[in-house]
Formats: sequence, C-alpha cells, structure tokens
Amino acid sequence: MKSATKTALALLMTLSATEACAATTVSSDNGWYDNAGLHTPSNTNTYTGELGNRLLNSFYAFDLTGMATASAITITFFANGIFEIDTGSETVGLYDYTGSMNSLLNGTGGTAAFTDLGSGKLLGQHTITGASSSSIPLFTVSLSSDFVAQYNAALATADKRIALGAKLQSVTLGGAGDAMWTFSGLRPAAQLNITEGVPAVPEPAT
Repeated sequence: MKSATKTALALLMTLSATEACAATTVSSDNGWYDNAGLHTPSNTNTYTGELGNRLLNSFYAFDLTGMATASAITITFFANGIFEIDTGSETVGLYDYTGSMNSLLNGTGGTAAFTDLGSGKLLGQHTITGASSSSIPLFTVSLSSDFVAQYNAALATADKRIALGAKLQSVTLGGAGDAMWTFSGLRPAAQLNITEGVPAVPEPAT
C-alpha cells in the first residue's frame, strides 16, 4: 500500500513539473507591403486587402527574446480597426514568412516580401462576417505545428525574431475592394499566446 502511495505521489510530482504554462508576447512591429513592393517602415498600420489599384498583404513581427520553447501557439488580433466588405464575409489566411527580417522591417523587402507574406505554408485562417465599415472584433486563431516549429527554431538563433503574413483569400485587383485589419499604431496589432513545453512527437505509423 505504501509502495502504491509513493508511486502515485511520484507520478503527481512528475505531472506537476511538466505541466504546460502560458506566456504572451505582443508584436514588436507590424505593417504592410503592396504588390509593387512598397512598405514605409514608419507606418505601423496594417492593411490587408485591396486599396485603389493595389493589393496589400500585412505582416506581424515578434521579438522572442526571453521566451521559452512552445508546444502550441495561438495569435490574438486586437479589436482596433475597420472591416470593409461588400460580400458579407471575408477569410484572412495567415502565412509563414521565410525571407530576411531586416529587409522586411526596413522597407527593402520589395515584391518578394509581398509575395512571401501571402504564400507558402498556411498557418491558420479566420472568417470575419459583418457589415461594411464595422469595427473588427477581437479574435484568436490557432497556429499550425509549422509555425510552432519555426518559432522554436527562431529561439535558437541569435536574431530571435519571427514574422507571419496575412492575406485576404479571395481578393483580387479590380474586385469588390474588400479590406480589413487597419490599425492605428496606438497599440500592438497582435499577440502570440504561447503554451510552453516540448512539442509532442507523433506516433509512428503502424
């Protein structure tokens, strides 16, 4: 009986020691690139969609200094912008960014940055429904294991910065002029919510 009690206590201590805990970090920089490759570093607004005769993809950058290894990550976008929509709803896709962080942030990323922010691995997506010119609600998106792996890899580098891109999935030039996520820069645009711990290793196929 004593042996069983000791075993149970040991198991409880092990579970307590390995229990995941949460941490957060807000975006250190954000902005947009248009399809001509333009980004003004002093402009930290995000604008995703169509503006006049331009398409815009947004980015959200994070400094991971002091953060721990993650087993799961979500991203929360703050309610601080306007939703322009003609069709009633629009889906925004979140994509991995694989280019140079320095060029992305200093405005020299060009058309390659614009393309990178709206292509590659789809990390998550969210559909907003509402009337045109309505306020964007606060919402949270679960990010894929691809982003978790990219996040953990960035922790091991000297740079420790990471970014992801946002693109409206059905917007094209000459379309309805849909757009969302226009932030004033008065507060961070987004926040990563980190579940700390080592990512689970998938079971081998049988």
